[in-house]
Amino acid sequence: KEVASAVSEASVQQFADGISGEWVGSEVSVDSTSGKVQEIPNYYIPEEFAEWDVIPRGFDSNNAVTVRKGTTLWRKHFRVLPAVSAFGDHLDVEEDVIQHDIADPSF
Repeated sequence: KEVASAVSEASVQQFADGISGEWVGSEVSVDSTSGKVQEIPNYYIPEEFAEWDVIPRGFDSNNAVTVRKGTTLWRKHFRVLPAVSAFGDHLDVEEDVIQHDIADPSF
């Protein structure tokens, strides 16, 4: 069965309307065998957390998704890193930007 090489503007718009948005959430890694939530790698954890016996098991995350330039699916993901701050006035983040052509048959 052949996959159509062209995607109609109406289907792209319907997809874009359904997927576009922003959200805030949490991100964890789970062991596929045991189902247990894994600790985040030590290089992310401030030394003070060890002194306080705090063991983070995930990250807060912020995400945005939209369709741009015709058929380009664009996703921006921010992972908020653990930090020591009295009022949360400074956040360290990792940022990923992912783009896919939704007209590509491999999508």
